[in-house]
Amino acid sequence: MPDLSHLWQRFLLASALVVGLLYHWMDGLHHFSEHMRHRRRVHELEAEVTSLRAHLDHVLEMPDHSTSRLPSKPITAEPLKPIQEAEAPTLPEPAAAAPAGSEPPNGAKSAPQRTPRAKRATISLDADAAPASAPVATNGGHESTATESTTGA
Repeated sequence: MPDLSHLWQRFLLASALVVGLLYHWMDGLHHFSEHMRHRRRVHELEAEVTSLRAHLDHVLEMPDHSTSRLPSKPITAEPLKPIQEAEAPTLPEPAAAAPAGSEPPNGAKSAPQRTPRAKRATISLDADAAPASAPVATNGGHESTATESTTGA
């Protein structure tokens, strides 16, 4: 009598091969059908985006993306009024720096003098234009101007 265990092993191998092939075939078929469904959905969404863009362009009155470069409505522009620029006032030049050995009257050390920046505007004041007896408020007190104190003394 022939050995049945050998035939049994061949049957199990063949059935495993058939089940494996059916499983892989079904898995591949499922994968392909999902791929096609997603591809169809992507095409639907792209068409929807295109139609929404066209609708938005129509609502905002934007030109469409065709080859025509001319606007559908004529555009008119009013000329702007010329701008009148006022001349910037100039500042007076800073006083000459104190000698190197001198200190301020209160005994504090002063910071080194900075050179004026070229970009800043300068303002010039005329001594004749200022009133001679205008009071100057300093720290809540009233004092006379420098020209009054020098002329009045």
